[in-house]
Amino acid sequence: YPGEGRYTRGKDSNERIMADQHTRVYIADSKVSWIAAEILRSNGNTIDVQTFPDPSEENLDDHPQTPTQRTVAKDSVCLQNALPDEGCEDMVNLNYLHEAAILYNLKVRFHGGLPYTYTGPICIAVNPYTWLDIYNPTVQDQYLDTSKLTELPPHVYAVSARAFHHMKTTGHNQSILVSGESGAGKTETTKILMSHLATAGDRDAHNKELTLNIVERVLQSNPLMESFGNATTSRNDNSSRFGKFSELQFNADYELVGARCNTYLLEKSRVSTHGKGERNYHIFYQLLAAPQEFRDRVELPDADPTAFPFLRGVAGDDGNALKESDADFFERTLKGLTTLGISESDQMSVFGVVAAILHLGRVDFKGVDQAAMVAEAKTVAAISKLLGLDAQDFEQSLCTRQMSAGLDTYTVPHTMDQATNARTALGVALYSKLFDWLVTHVNASTTSKMHVAQRICILDIFGFEIFDANSFEQLCINYANEKLQQKFTQDVFKSIQVEYEEEGIPWTKIEFADNMNVLELIEGRFGLLALLNEECMRPKGSDVAFTNKLSAHYNDNDRFELPRLKRNCFTILHYAGQVVYETSGFLVKNTDMLQRDTVLLLNRSTSPFVLSLFPQAEKPVTNRLKRSNSILGDSVGTQFKSQLNALMEDIRRTHVQYVRCIKPNATKSDTLFSKSSVTSQLQCAGVVEAVKISRSAFPNRLTQDHCLDRFQMLAPSHSVDACDVFLGQMLPPTDYQLGKTRVFFRAGALERLEELRTTKRNTCAILLQRMLRGWLAQSQFQSLRAATVRLQAYSRGFVVRQRYLAMRQASITLQCAVRCYVATQIVHGKRQTKRATQIQSVVKMYRARTAYARIRQAVLKMQCLGRGFIAKKGYARLLVQAKEEAKLENQIQRLKDRLREEKARNEQLQRRSSMMLDAPGLDQELEGASGMIDQLRSEMALLKESNAALKAHNATLKKEKDHMERGAYVNGASFTAANHRAIKLQEEVEFLKLAHVRIKDTHKTLRLQSAQGVDTIRHLQHELHQVVCERNALQLGLVNLQNHVQTLDADNHELTTVNARLRVILRQDPVLNRKSRDEVAGLMKTVRHAQEARKPPSSSVPHSLASSSSLSSAAALSMPQLLPEVASILLPKVPRTKNPAQRVIHVVAAPEGPVSGIRQPKGADGALAFPGKVMGMEPNTDDDDVKFRITLLDEEKEVQPPLPTQPSAMKLPLPPPTNVAPF
Repeated sequence: YPGEGRYTRGKDSNERIMADQHTRVYIADSKVSWIAAEILRSNGNTIDVQTFPDPSEENLDDHPQTPTQRTVAKDSVCLQNALPDEGCEDMVNLNYLHEAAILYNLKVRFHGGLPYTYTGPICIAVNPYTWLDIYNPTVQDQYLDTSKLTELPPHVYAVSARAFHHMKTTGHNQSILVSGESGAGKTETTKILMSHLATAGDRDAHNKELTLNIVERVLQSNPLMESFGNATTSRNDNSSRFGKFSELQFNADYELVGARCNTYLLEKSRVSTHGKGERNYHIFYQLLAAPQEFRDRVELPDADPTAFPFLRGVAGDDGNALKESDADFFERTLKGLTTLGISESDQMSVFGVVAAILHLGRVDFKGVDQAAMVAEAKTVAAISKLLGLDAQDFEQSLCTRQMSAGLDTYTVPHTMDQATNARTALGVALYSKLFDWLVTHVNASTTSKMHVAQRICILDIFGFEIFDANSFEQLCINYANEKLQQKFTQDVFKSIQVEYEEEGIPWTKIEFADNMNVLELIEGRFGLLALLNEECMRPKGSDVAFTNKLSAHYNDNDRFELPRLKRNCFTILHYAGQVVYETSGFLVKNTDMLQRDTVLLLNRSTSPFVLSLFPQAEKPVTNRLKRSNSILGDSVGTQFKSQLNALMEDIRRTHVQYVRCIKPNATKSDTLFSKSSVTSQLQCAGVVEAVKISRSAFPNRLTQDHCLDRFQMLAPSHSVDACDVFLGQMLPPTDYQLGKTRVFFRAGALERLEELRTTKRNTCAILLQRMLRGWLAQSQFQSLRAATVRLQAYSRGFVVRQRYLAMRQASITLQCAVRCYVATQIVHGKRQTKRATQIQSVVKMYRARTAYARIRQAVLKMQCLGRGFIAKKGYARLLVQAKEEAKLENQIQRLKDRLREEKARNEQLQRRSSMMLDAPGLDQELEGASGMIDQLRSEMALLKESNAALKAHNATLKKEKDHMERGAYVNGASFTAANHRAIKLQEEVEFLKLAHVRIKDTHKTLRLQSAQGVDTIRHLQHELHQVVCERNALQLGLVNLQNHVQTLDADNHELTTVNARLRVILRQDPVLNRKSRDEVAGLMKTVRHAQEARKPPSSSVPHSLASSSSLSSAAALSMPQLLPEVASILLPKVPRTKNPAQRVIHVVAAPEGPVSGIRQPKGADGALAFPGKVMGMEPNTDDDDVKFRITLLDEEKEVQPPLPTQPSAMKLPLPPPTNVAPF
């Protein structure tokens, strides 16, 4: 074979290499398999070599610790490969291919932290015994891109990625078979594969939330199944003690929609016993590590594993102690149960059954006349409570059994051994049923309810086991591994050879180990399992008879041996080595029997959970198998054989990929590497033969039609010969072989064709894209040109429209300006009218408010007087009530005194009655006493009505007192009647006391109201004082105003005189002489003095009244500013006419200097020097009297104040006009 060690280059070539000194080789060693050495010299058929020490070897005592020289045969030496630091990723590519090269390549990669290596399509996983940082989501995403798998280092993710990609491209179901011995890492590898496939199914999911929920439930089911199905063994801390075939379910869109698992051959015997350094199932220790409160609920106060016999190891073994991680794993188990939808009550029932199994181990028996009896009833009571059983019936089922003979039934007591076996069988059966229940609920929670299109299955089954003592469990486990090895052999060796021969492909045959004869020995028609079932059906079958039967049938079988010194043992030569089995217990374990009485008892349990574990429809297992096909099928071996055949049939319908797990050492170290152990595992797994056949064979194949259909774009024609034509153009002749109906490719050849196909498709796609882009560009250009023409048309229209809109806007603006000017003039006039209206409104408002204030003050005064009157009357009434209360208190005190006197009299009557018991006329005295009691009741009622009634009642009581004294002196009073009367009087006194308390409370309330009334009266008096003071101030202000009015009248008279003089002057000739001007000036001085004298006094006048005269006084303040200029005005003579409009003189004065658009008024002396406007020189009558006014204007706005009127006492809010001078 190309590259196989000493045969690679032929005999002469190898001899030349062997003759060279310092050539590195491997030499065989009986203890450590292969040792690295260096050739020192060649001596014909032998060579001298020097070995090298290996510090990483696990068995250091068997390996040379110092360089030593050996002489070995030249034919037994294998050449070494020049390996890189990280070793060879695919061992098919090794130059020298042999067992030693594969071993040392795995060793180099193990020490480099690279646990995965390819051997063609098979992935070899060496357990690193430490967690590496190569399992994160980033790495998962990298391996999902299958086109880059050849560029990535070997990884188990590549196996799951190829399976997922093959499922998507071909639509075939996939299987990944994970195999290896116990402790090789199969369980962890399975979890890694499931996590990666779950991530792949979630990557393109439409409903992310639903898919994440499914993924979580699928992943949470793994640690839950480990808690109940895994245990610590001498080889593995987390060894799977059952086989699991996990099925990941995908829909048509390749989204993960569910999962399902089938379990095989749970190791039931571990429930009751285990070897040294091992532990029972994890769940027992997790429950003991639970919090105390939780353990109390399941009757487990003791947390020491040594207190439970089922958890005890052999003497001196400490492997059964609790670990720190047990409590954390217990919380993880609870979380897994909750995630899978198991209710809290069912969870407690599950742990209750687990606790009951622990208690079963503590049930001890004592013998009485060879009959077993329970030694301690307390433990039985705890088990009965947990399982819902009657304690007495449960104890009887352990110590006795029912036997039937005809129609009669007998109770037969158990011996101590039989009772112990019955107890152990019950514990094993409970755990087995509990495990089955858990698997069923896990499947119900994770199985998809929708249509499942594709499946990817992962098989995690126990590895090949060889112990010092091997029993029926090891036989079943090794039988399953033989079936898997047969499948591997068929896929890798036999099927390839048969297929090559049928297709006419020339190749060199490879010898491989075929284990078909071992399978025939175990499962054949007259195989080991058939003989075991036959022996179980015999009434007196025994393990010794079974061993003898095996010896008689298979004495001449090459795969079967019988040890000479052991009568109850036999040996089978498996593909992994020979295994010695002890037949002791084979029959019991094969029947898995449980007493009929125990099953019937469990069917009567009051616990619904226990009833679900043992349904009524289930038939109780008898003590011996019957000759019936249905009963024959109930044996453990037959059931396991059927399950295994069904499993292999499911695997055959899928595309299978292999992961071979290797255990590097037995001490679970991440540095040691046991070459002998790894070599044995490589031989058992057939890795060397697999590498050879992968190297020399054609791993990939396609039918010619499929090849033409897939690669037709590369083929020049579609004839049958076309395959050879285009393959010869694309591949070297050594990379493919053309068979009768199929084309076979060497490793990598089909990938190159796929790359060429992808390149061709990409080229065609690029051409199509280029043409499509050209068409799209042409269409876009045409659309752009049409759009440009439309845009130009729109642009021209837009320019014209804008020009028109500008002209239209200009005309509108001009029209708007004209309208605004006209509207401004109108608004100006309306504004003047509005201001006048506002002044009138303010004046009217002020008057109305003043009147309202006066009325309000009057009303407040009336209200104050009324409240004062009411308060006085209330105060008087309170005084009367206080007097009445004082009288009532006096009356109550008098009643108390009277009661004391009556009590004294009663005591005296009692003394007298004791002396006169025999006096005659006793009946008459009793009747008289009854009458007196009635009178007292009526008198008490009268006391409650009024004070007068109390006085009358007091007089009546005095009379009755005299009457009673006289009656007692004459005839003797009745003691009993007097006592009753005293009690009645006491009750009435208590009632009067309560009434007195209520009266006191009422009196306190009235006193508080009276105090509040006094405060109110004081407040009203204070307000009244303020009102009187304000009235006095108003009267004083009124007097001052009257004086001021008189002063104004005098001023008015003086102004009338001045006005008459001015009229005379105005009637004169317009040309006035100097003397007249001086006279006018003198008159103006007189007016000024009069105005100054007209100022009202400010003292002793309220501020509100003094401010009301500010209008008239302020109107005169501007007079001095105008008088000097008025004196120089030359006015024309007013013509006498009846028309008032012709008697108006308009004189307009403007600011100094010429002003554009305004004509300067002129008089006799020229232009006027002071700005202003003279308006209204109009006579009121036809006589010569003329009234006028002169108003000063601003430069822009004219102000026309009203004519001066009689001043009033109102306060106006308007500002006084400062530019008005009245004449």
